[in-house]
Amino acid sequence: MRLPDIEYALRRTRSAGGNITAHSHESWEMVCYISGEGKTVCGNVSYDYRADTVCLIPPNTHHKEINTTETELVFCAFVPGDQECRAGVYNGDAEISQIAVMLASAMASRNVTDGTVAGLYLAVILTKLMSSEGIEGVDGGEQNRSLESAFHYIFDYYNTDIKPRELAASVGYSYDRFRHIFKDRFGITPKQMILYKRIDAAKQMLRSDGKIENIARDCGFGSASQFNVIFKKTQGMTPGEYRAVSRKRQAN
Repeated sequence: MRLPDIEYALRRTRSAGGNITAHSHESWEMVCYISGEGKTVCGNVSYDYRADTVCLIPPNTHHKEINTTETELVFCAFVPGDQECRAGVYNGDAEISQIAVMLASAMASRNVTDGTVAGLYLAVILTKLMSSEGIEGVDGGEQNRSLESAFHYIFDYYNTDIKPRELAASVGYSYDRFRHIFKDRFGITPKQMILYKRIDAAKQMLRSDGKIENIARDCGFGSASQFNVIFKKTQGMTPGEYRAVSRKRQAN
């Protein structure tokens, strides 16, 4: 299963009364409104947006925007992978908005592993949108909801001792079947997703002054030494080195 290929993802705040003139892209575009109100026009159809509204805009489709109030949003250009992707304006939720913010943060780091994580986050957003009520013609809705439930659990409890076999049983699958459909949908196994989520959370915490051993524990790693080994293997540097690089970037 191929994940979406994200060309860029940015988080921005636009002033009340702003007006983004009509434009189009050669790639798909996702716009997730984190907060604010206004109008978004896709093609020839105008929609009211609010917090958690998500637009999926196909290539070469004109799009413009009028910001009634100050608006925070994440927008990204991407080439779809093997996930279902249907143009439209969707009523998302706070979790989708949170994932979109994490997607933009991952892309900002310019790390290869983070690019994979960002693609995973977009795949999850697409899965949630395509399994929403009222979307016609989407096959496998029950399976999508089971995978969404498993993702929610990993997302909320990544720092605990998650046992993939027990997670599989909780959504009604044998472990082998669960692992297969999970990887088919997201491109990685449940164990890999747990690891990616722990690493992503650790990177956010490393921007603070917290002790590395405490960050390791708070992110679900068995020990600081295990955290160091896994972090260096996936990121190409130790947690301490990553903290130093992050601070240097912030200073610039």
